[in-house]
Amino acid sequence: MKKLERLKKIIVRTLTLGASLLAANAEARDIGPTFKKPLIVGASVSGGYAAPGPGTVLSTRYTDPKNIRTIAYNGTPGHVVLKNILHHNLKDHSVIIGVDLFFWDSIYPTAPASVAALRTLVKEAESAKIPLILGDIPDLLPGLQSQRAILNQELQQACARYSQCYLVPLSEVFQQIQRDRHLVYQTKRYTLRELLPDGLHLGPIASAYVADLMEDLLQGRSG
Repeated sequence: MKKLERLKKIIVRTLTLGASLLAANAEARDIGPTFKKPLIVGASVSGGYAAPGPGTVLSTRYTDPKNIRTIAYNGTPGHVVLKNILHHNLKDHSVIIGVDLFFWDSIYPTAPASVAALRTLVKEAESAKIPLILGDIPDLLPGLQSQRAILNQELQQACARYSQCYLVPLSEVFQQIQRDRHLVYQTKRYTLRELLPDGLHLGPIASAYVADLMEDLLQGRSG
């Protein structure tokens, strides 16, 4: 019996050590190659209207700015922006980042064009075997975003279908900020005005915070 108990303890210790090693490996996952040649697409936030966009902030942690390509148009819906990239060879890029890509689609009267563009984008990214990082659509224009719920559902389904599609939960983040009227980031407290100076576009702190969220998603650290 004593030998059996000792054996059980050895097995438990071995399993615990193995789990710890696996966790450490996951934590240390190298995502540098993902940002060898990023493609950033979207609207004003991606284009750096009020501050460098989250895609730019994250990409420059891993690559030289000259390797980053940005296609972004202020106030332009994603299904229009994508007309300018889907005919390019996406295999030339290492990742596609579009955190605000479908934001302006949410104010359109109908969603079919946007849904079709999203599905095509996911299909193209999957064909090219590259990660795709998108953001869901926060409620920043109350009463105007009639297609927001439909598009958020489509975004969730799209990323569920493609294993390398990552969806940044911007709606949840902004709901929490609006509730608390602040965000604690790197031990400091920031007001809503500091995060979104004009109520719509990300300031430098919010952009860095969203970049961290994307990094966590890619490294598998997000719950």
